[in-house]
Parts: sequence; structure tokens; C-alpha cells
Amino acid sequence: MKYLSYAGVALVVIALLAIPQIQYRLDKKGYFMITEDYEAYKEYKHMQSAEVK
Repeated sequence: MKYLSYAGVALVVIALLAIPQIQYRLDKKGYFMITEDYEAYKEYKHMQSAEVK
């Protein structure tokens, strides 16, 4: 913050706003499923990990 002052704060805010957007783009189906039905989300993630192996 000593060198960037307000620009540093702006960079941090932008980074914090970008995190959910990146998470959504990586897992569109599971992003909302985790809050609506966690058991179904666990099964979905288990099936995804089984496909990768």
C-alpha cells in the first residue's frame, strides 16, 4: 500500500470481485448446486473425479 495506495486498493477489490466469476466459469453446473442440494453436489463431484481417472 505504500507504493500503490488507491490503485492497490482498487486492484484488490477487482481481484476479489473476479474470484466468483472465475469459479462460475470453471464449474457452471456445480456453482449453484452446492447451495441448493449439497448431497447432489457431492455425487456430481464424485462422478467428475471418476471420469478424470
